[in-house]
Amino acid sequence: MESKKILGNYLKEITFFHKVNPILKILVFSVVSLFVIFIPKLEILVLSSALLLLFIGIAKIKLKKFIASIAPLLVLLIWVLLIQLVFTHGGRVLFELKFIKIYDLAIENSLIALFRFFILIGMASLLILTTTAIQITHGLEDIMFPLKL
Repeated sequence: MESKKILGNYLKEITFFHKVNPILKILVFSVVSLFVIFIPKLEILVLSSALLLLFIGIAKIKLKKFIASIAPLLVLLIWVLLIQLVFTHGGRVLFELKFIKIYDLAIENSLIALFRFFILIGMASLLILTTTAIQITHGLEDIMFPLKL
């Protein structure tokens, strides 16, 4: 019987991503996360999102399963988008209601934030769907080994 809960479920497949050492996966995820946080260009984020979708295809994760795994966080994505739209000021006014103005800079910043969150959530989902919980735990233990007293 298949679990209805998808977030956090390991998908057993035989793919390149499933075979990669968990330590390497965790380190790559960490580096990519830092990289994504500091990318200022929307075009690079769009390409990074396409690359993430390619990786999901290589890992043989069905798009329906992937979307279901990030669905609980879509509310957060929409919330971030709305906050950016309403509270970012600068550039030309594109839309104006009595007390709300939407600027072109707000739309650009909203899309940048949206793609950043999508990539971060997608990378985390890819890590979780291709690595068992015990592998992640052992990988983190091995990474933290130098900090052991």
